Amino acid sequence: VCVCTGRSLNAIPDVIRELKEVKYVATSNGARITNINKNETVYENYLDPSAVDYILDLSIKENLMLEVFIDNQAYIDERLYREIEKNGSKYRSRRYVLISRKPIKDIINFARENKEKIENINIFFTDLKRLEEIKPLVNKTKKATITQSFPNNIEVGGENTSKKTALSFLIEKLGAKQEELMCLGDALNDMAMIKFAGIGIAMGNAWDELKEVADYVTDDNNNDGVGKAIYKFALNNKKD
Repeated sequence: VCVCTGRSLNAIPDVIRELKEVKYVATSNGARITNINKNETVYENYLDPSAVDYILDLSIKENLMLEVFIDNQAYIDERLYREIEKNGSKYRSRRYVLISRKPIKDIINFARENKEKIENINIFFTDLKRLEEIKPLVNKTKKATITQSFPNNIEVGGENTSKKTALSFLIEKLGAKQEELMCLGDALNDMAMIKFAGIGIAMGNAWDELKEVADYVTDDNNNDGVGKAIYKFALNNKKD
Protein backbone atom coordinates (compact mmCIF):
# COMPACT_ATOMS: atom_id res chain seq x y z
CA VAL A 1 0.00 0.00 0.00
CA CYS A 2 1.36 3.39 -1.02
CA VAL A 3 -0.41 6.60 -0.02
CA CYS A 4 -0.28 9.16 -2.86
CA THR A 5 -1.27 12.66 -1.87
CA GLY A 6 -1.03 16.32 -2.71
CA ARG A 7 -0.05 16.93 0.91
CA SER A 8 3.48 17.44 2.14
CA LEU A 9 4.91 14.66 4.29
CA ASN A 10 4.54 16.62 7.53
CA ALA A 11 0.78 16.80 6.90
CA ILE A 12 0.30 13.02 6.73
CA PRO A 13 -1.95 11.90 9.63
CA ASP A 14 -0.35 9.76 12.33
CA VAL A 15 -2.91 7.04 11.71
CA ILE A 16 -1.36 6.52 8.26
CA ARG A 17 2.17 6.39 9.63
CA GLU A 18 1.11 3.75 12.15
CA LEU A 19 -0.23 1.32 9.54
CA LYS A 20 2.34 -1.44 9.11
CA GLU A 21 1.07 -2.05 5.56
CA VAL A 22 2.17 1.45 4.49
CA LYS A 23 5.89 1.64 3.76
CA TYR A 24 6.00 4.31 1.04
CA VAL A 25 4.25 7.67 0.82
CA ALA A 26 4.24 9.77 -2.35
CA THR A 27 3.71 13.43 -1.44
CA SER A 28 3.34 16.84 -3.12
CA ASN A 29 1.45 15.24 -6.03
CA GLY A 30 4.29 12.80 -6.65
CA ALA A 31 7.24 15.17 -6.30
CA ARG A 32 8.71 13.03 -3.52
CA ILE A 33 8.51 9.43 -2.32
CA THR A 34 9.54 8.63 1.24
CA ASN A 35 10.14 5.28 2.90
CA ILE A 36 8.44 6.23 6.16
CA ASN A 37 9.81 3.18 7.98
CA LYS A 38 13.34 4.45 7.43
CA ASN A 39 12.50 8.16 7.07
CA GLU A 40 14.39 7.99 3.77
CA THR A 41 13.67 9.87 0.53
CA VAL A 42 13.80 7.46 -2.40
CA TYR A 43 12.59 9.78 -5.19
CA GLU A 44 12.52 13.55 -5.87
CA ASN A 45 11.15 15.61 -8.75
CA TYR A 46 11.36 19.39 -8.22
CA LEU A 47 10.03 22.35 -10.20
CA ASP A 48 12.33 23.93 -12.72
CA PRO A 49 13.61 27.26 -11.27
CA SER A 50 12.40 29.10 -14.37
CA ALA A 51 8.85 27.87 -13.71
CA VAL A 52 9.14 29.05 -10.10
CA ASP A 53 10.24 32.50 -11.25
CA TYR A 54 7.33 32.75 -13.68
CA ILE A 55 4.75 31.88 -11.02
CA LEU A 56 6.30 34.21 -8.47
CA ASP A 57 6.36 37.10 -10.96
CA LEU A 58 2.74 36.37 -11.82
CA SER A 59 1.86 36.27 -8.13
CA ILE A 60 3.35 39.71 -7.56
CA LYS A 61 1.56 41.17 -10.57
CA GLU A 62 -1.81 39.61 -9.74
CA ASN A 63 -1.54 39.72 -5.91
CA LEU A 64 -2.01 35.97 -5.50
CA MET A 65 -1.88 33.96 -2.28
CA LEU A 66 0.52 31.03 -2.32
CA GLU A 67 1.67 27.90 -0.57
CA VAL A 68 5.07 26.39 -1.39
CA PHE A 69 6.16 22.87 -0.49
CA ILE A 70 9.84 22.48 0.39
CA ASP A 71 11.60 19.54 2.03
CA ASN A 72 8.38 17.87 3.22
CA GLN A 73 6.96 21.08 4.74
CA ALA A 74 4.17 23.31 3.45
CA TYR A 75 4.72 27.06 3.84
CA ILE A 76 1.80 29.44 3.42
CA ASP A 77 1.38 33.14 2.63
CA GLU A 78 0.71 34.73 6.00
CA ARG A 79 -2.27 36.64 4.57
CA LEU A 80 -3.94 33.37 3.61
CA TYR A 81 -3.03 31.76 6.94
CA ARG A 82 -4.60 34.63 8.92
CA GLU A 83 -7.67 34.67 6.67
CA ILE A 84 -8.28 30.97 7.32
CA GLU A 85 -7.44 31.36 11.01
CA LYS A 86 -10.08 34.07 11.31
CA ASN A 87 -12.81 32.91 8.95
CA GLY A 88 -12.11 29.25 8.19
CA SER A 89 -12.42 27.73 4.74
CA LYS A 90 -15.27 25.89 3.05
CA TYR A 91 -12.82 23.82 0.99
CA ARG A 92 -10.63 22.37 3.74
CA SER A 93 -10.39 22.06 7.49
CA ARG A 94 -9.32 25.17 9.38
CA ARG A 95 -7.59 23.01 11.97
CA TYR A 96 -5.72 21.08 9.27
CA VAL A 97 -4.33 24.28 7.75
CA LEU A 98 -3.29 25.76 11.08
CA ILE A 99 -1.41 22.68 12.27
CA SER A 100 0.18 21.68 8.96
CA ARG A 101 1.28 25.04 7.49
CA LYS A 102 4.03 27.46 8.49
CA PRO A 103 3.07 31.08 7.74
CA ILE A 104 5.67 33.16 5.89
CA LYS A 105 5.32 36.94 5.68
CA ASP A 106 7.39 37.35 2.52
CA ILE A 107 6.64 34.06 0.84
CA ILE A 108 7.74 35.36 -2.57
CA ASN A 109 11.27 36.07 -1.39
CA PHE A 110 11.31 32.84 0.61
CA ALA A 111 10.36 30.85 -2.49
CA ARG A 112 13.00 32.60 -4.61
CA GLU A 113 15.67 31.75 -2.06
CA ASN A 114 14.64 28.08 -2.24
CA LYS A 115 13.62 27.81 -5.90
CA GLU A 116 16.01 24.93 -6.61
CA LYS A 117 14.12 22.58 -4.28
CA ILE A 118 10.42 23.44 -4.50
CA GLU A 119 8.19 20.38 -4.76
CA ASN A 120 4.89 22.14 -5.43
CA ILE A 121 3.26 25.58 -5.51
CA ASN A 122 -0.40 25.99 -4.60
CA ILE A 123 -2.33 29.12 -5.54
CA PHE A 124 -5.56 29.57 -3.56
CA PHE A 125 -8.59 31.67 -4.41
CA THR A 126 -11.55 32.87 -2.39
CA ASP A 127 -13.32 33.86 -5.63
CA LEU A 128 -13.80 31.14 -8.25
CA LYS A 129 -14.31 33.74 -10.98
CA ARG A 130 -10.86 35.06 -10.16
CA LEU A 131 -9.47 31.52 -10.45
CA GLU A 132 -10.89 31.23 -13.95
CA GLU A 133 -9.27 34.54 -14.89
CA ILE A 134 -5.86 33.47 -13.61
CA LYS A 135 -5.88 29.87 -14.82
CA PRO A 136 -4.94 30.68 -18.48
CA LEU A 137 -1.95 32.67 -17.22
CA VAL A 138 -0.79 29.83 -14.98
CA ASN A 139 -1.25 27.38 -17.85
CA LYS A 140 1.41 29.33 -19.77
CA THR A 141 4.06 28.18 -17.29
CA LYS A 142 6.80 26.35 -19.15
CA LYS A 143 8.39 23.15 -17.81
CA ALA A 144 5.53 22.59 -15.38
CA THR A 145 2.51 20.40 -14.70
CA ILE A 146 -0.71 22.21 -13.77
CA THR A 147 -3.48 20.49 -11.82
CA GLN A 148 -6.07 20.93 -9.05
CA SER A 149 -7.04 19.04 -5.90
CA PHE A 150 -9.69 21.54 -4.75
CA PRO A 151 -12.19 23.59 -6.76
CA ASN A 152 -10.54 26.79 -5.47
CA ASN A 153 -6.86 26.10 -6.11
CA ILE A 154 -4.35 25.72 -8.92
CA GLU A 155 -1.28 23.57 -8.31
CA VAL A 156 2.02 23.88 -10.14
CA GLY A 157 4.46 20.96 -10.14
CA GLY A 158 7.52 19.89 -12.07
CA GLU A 159 7.48 19.26 -15.80
CA ASN A 160 6.85 15.53 -15.41
CA THR A 161 5.67 15.51 -11.80
CA SER A 162 2.54 13.51 -11.09
CA LYS A 163 1.31 10.68 -8.95
CA LYS A 164 1.54 8.53 -12.08
CA THR A 165 5.24 9.29 -12.56
CA ALA A 166 5.99 8.59 -8.92
CA LEU A 167 4.11 5.29 -8.96
CA SER A 168 5.77 4.27 -12.21
CA PHE A 169 9.13 4.70 -10.47
CA LEU A 170 7.95 2.83 -7.39
CA ILE A 171 6.49 -0.22 -9.10
CA GLU A 172 9.67 -0.59 -11.14
CA LYS A 173 11.70 -0.35 -7.93
CA LEU A 174 9.51 -3.03 -6.31
CA GLY A 175 9.45 -5.31 -9.35
CA ALA A 176 5.69 -4.97 -9.82
CA LYS A 177 3.76 -4.57 -13.07
CA GLN A 178 1.51 -1.78 -14.25
CA GLU A 179 -1.43 -4.17 -14.66
CA GLU A 180 -1.06 -5.16 -10.99
CA LEU A 181 -1.52 -1.58 -9.81
CA MET A 182 -4.86 -0.46 -8.38
CA CYS A 183 -5.33 3.25 -7.65
CA LEU A 184 -8.14 5.19 -6.03
CA GLY A 185 -8.66 8.94 -6.27
CA ASP A 186 -11.18 11.77 -6.23
CA ALA A 187 -9.75 14.90 -7.89
CA LEU A 188 -7.95 16.17 -11.00
CA ASN A 189 -4.52 15.59 -9.47
CA ASP A 190 -5.40 11.86 -9.54
CA MET A 191 -6.28 11.82 -13.25
CA ALA A 192 -2.97 10.58 -14.70
CA MET A 193 -2.63 7.98 -11.93
CA ILE A 194 -6.13 6.60 -12.49
CA LYS A 195 -5.53 6.33 -16.25
CA PHE A 196 -2.16 4.63 -15.66
CA ALA A 197 -3.33 1.99 -13.18
CA GLY A 198 -4.30 -1.53 -14.14
CA ILE A 199 -7.50 -0.76 -12.27
CA GLY A 200 -8.28 2.94 -11.85
CA ILE A 201 -11.07 3.64 -9.37
CA ALA A 202 -12.89 6.90 -8.71
CA MET A 203 -14.51 7.60 -5.39
CA GLY A 204 -18.26 8.16 -5.34
CA ASN A 205 -17.58 11.76 -4.33
CA ALA A 206 -14.95 12.25 -7.04
CA TRP A 207 -14.95 15.00 -9.64
CA ASP A 208 -17.04 14.04 -12.69
CA GLU A 209 -13.99 14.33 -14.95
CA LEU A 210 -12.26 11.60 -12.95
CA LYS A 211 -15.28 9.31 -12.97
CA GLU A 212 -15.34 9.52 -16.75
CA VAL A 213 -11.84 8.02 -17.12
CA ALA A 214 -12.03 5.50 -14.25
CA ASP A 215 -12.53 1.78 -14.75
CA TYR A 216 -14.90 1.68 -11.78
CA VAL A 217 -16.67 4.08 -9.42
CA THR A 218 -16.85 2.94 -5.81
CA ASP A 219 -18.86 4.34 -2.91
CA ASP A 220 -18.03 7.75 -1.43
CA ASN A 221 -15.58 8.48 1.34
CA ASN A 222 -18.31 8.60 3.98
CA ASN A 223 -19.46 5.08 3.13
CA ASP A 224 -16.24 3.02 3.07
CA GLY A 225 -15.63 3.47 -0.66
CA VAL A 226 -11.92 2.59 -0.41
CA GLY A 227 -12.60 -0.48 1.71
CA LYS A 228 -15.33 -1.71 -0.63
CA ALA A 229 -13.03 -1.36 -3.64
CA ILE A 230 -10.24 -3.26 -1.87
CA TYR A 231 -12.62 -6.10 -1.01
CA LYS A 232 -13.99 -6.19 -4.56
CA PHE A 233 -10.75 -6.07 -6.54
CA ALA A 234 -7.75 -6.77 -4.30
CA LEU A 235 -9.33 -9.41 -2.08
CA ASN A 236 -11.62 -10.85 -4.77
CA ASN A 237 -14.74 -10.45 -2.65
CA LYS A 238 -17.47 -9.46 -5.07
CA LYS A 239 -19.86 -8.19 -2.41
CA ASP A 240 -20.58 -4.45 -2.57
